[in-house]
Amino acid sequence: MKNALAILVLMLPFTVWGWPAKAVRVIDGDTLLVQRLEVDEPEPAVRVRLAGIDAPELKNDGGEAAKEALEKLVKGRVLEVHPIEYGKYGRLIADLTFPDKKGKPVHIPAVLVKTGHAVLVDW
Repeated sequence: MKNALAILVLMLPFTVWGWPAKAVRVIDGDTLLVQRLEVDEPEPAVRVRLAGIDAPELKNDGGEAAKEALEKLVKGRVLEVHPIEYGKYGRLIADLTFPDKKGKPVHIPAVLVKTGHAVLVDW
């Protein structure tokens, strides 16, 4: 597990380009709608799938807990969205971070894995 978390953390520097956003709605433990901030014209919310992890579906054991964990992580925060690609279902696959109290980035997928709400996947 430590090696897997290290891989997730090592991915972060390679996705440095990003944009600020706020969560509009959490769909499940690895998907949410975000609204881009700091744009001249309002844009529609973007459906984001967290890169590198898989959380249980809502109907499965742990699904509601994973959703609640993601909700707690993103609630009221300015997030940094680091786009990677668009997936087969039209969702933006991205890394998501937010600054901790010292300004260091907190990698949301890594937190979900570390707390047992998601597992690493290799797409």
